Amino acid sequence: MTHKNKSVEELFEVFKGTTRQAVSALLKNNADDADFVERINKAKKMLKNWKRSGNPVINSEPFISSRWSLLLQRCRESSCTRDETFSCPYKFFSWLKSQNCFEEAKGSPLMWDIRKDILVKGNTHYSVETCFLVPREVGGFFSQINESRRGEFKIGVTLNKVNGKYIAQMAQGMRKYIGQYDTEDEAFLAYKLAKEALGKKLAEKWRGKIDHKVINALENFVVQDSHID
Repeated sequence: MTHKNKSVEELFEVFKGTTRQAVSALLKNNADDADFVERINKAKKMLKNWKRSGNPVINSEPFISSRWSLLLQRCRESSCTRDETFSCPYKFFSWLKSQNCFEEAKGSPLMWDIRKDILVKGNTHYSVETCFLVPREVGGFFSQINESRRGEFKIGVTLNKVNGKYIAQMAQGMRKYIGQYDTEDEAFLAYKLAKEALGKKLAEKWRGKIDHKVINALENFVVQDSHID
């Protein structure tokens, strides 16, 4: 990060899109250049004042601010990591506003979420390559449960202890009953067909509204015996 020839105003614009750690590193690496250090500090002061009163994004976009707060909360509560875009609020704001479903999501914020594990199951890294703004029903389609909670049967299958039949059901917000079958394999097949059909149905519903990579993941979703629903 070399900006020695930049004015205070130019440094201010740079700092709006970078992290606090990067600015601190810039100061440390150029501590022997008094003139540059002075410009950095003036730009930092401008940035501080801008954040307090002159930041139209924070003041006018509560949806963006709430997504940022939720992201920070999730990272505090788990072992998630973040790339540069998801570490800097201003770059995050720009990424979120660039999503083609942003306006619709802003109108119904409780129905949308940022998911990082659609393309890579179990992914714990927030990045522009793996994250998507999607409706909750799409995020729920890819949701996972702990392997230890599956029990002894195949995914999507439980046993009716009253009649000894195998129940096929699917988790999509609430448990969706599919049917009862004589064998575990029959119940699993019913679950598999229903889950994959739902993926194609959601792909058609949201085509053109959410990222095409998510649409492809829905269309090509295949249930494996070891897959966690």
